Amino acid sequence: MREKYYGLQKTSLIDFPGTVSCVLFTRGCNLRCPYCHNPELVEVKPLPGMIKKTKVFEYIDKRKHLLKGLCITGGEPLIHSEIDEFAHYGKKHGLKVKLDTNGLLPERLERLDVDFIAMDIKTVPEKYDRVGAKGQTYASRIRESIKWILNSGISHEFRTTVVPGIVDFEDIMEIGAMIKGADHYVLAQFRKGRLLDPAFLDVEPYPLDTLMKMKNRLEEMGISCTVRVV
Repeated sequence: MREKYYGLQKTSLIDFPGTVSCVLFTRGCNLRCPYCHNPELVEVKPLPGMIKKTKVFEYIDKRKHLLKGLCITGGEPLIHSEIDEFAHYGKKHGLKVKLDTNGLLPERLERLDVDFIAMDIKTVPEKYDRVGAKGQTYASRIRESIKWILNSGISHEFRTTVVPGIVDFEDIMEIGAMIKGADHYVLAQFRKGRLLDPAFLDVEPYPLDTLMKMKNRLEEMGISCTVRVV
């Protein structure tokens, strides 16, 4: 079997809320969001600086007395079966484990033992073709993942990057209705930079007052919400 390699950020104070963690980056994604800020992780291909699984385990062994958490992100981590090993290894060594996911693989999500889930909701499920989803089941899969997270008892947050042309005010309200009862919802302002699709450099982000109107309406619906700006 071909050896797989992973990126490792050795210390983070922001990726896992309230928890000093290391961050494991996986390669490959089952979406193609044109505004993706980690385009180098979309394809499953070797990248400079990535390390073998055994080196990740060695780092956890060495730093477990200083770390409190392991954040597993991507790409989309759940396309890799060995993510179970990383989650188990972290938990065995006393770390809380956080997963970042796009929710397209609910059957993988439901069997993973983690302490925190952050699911990106790109837009309303019926519009996922705009972010590269293929097949006839992706909308139902997104809804299944949301429902499972809400009922799981696992700490969580949902997040949407509010990109003009991908998601609008009405979409955010529909998403709000889908996630009612969630621990938290983050609206992230779209930012320009190194993107998967350079054409999106011409897209102007929604202004802060528009995002605040979304936030205020969501809070009227009883949803805990934060706006994250560039």
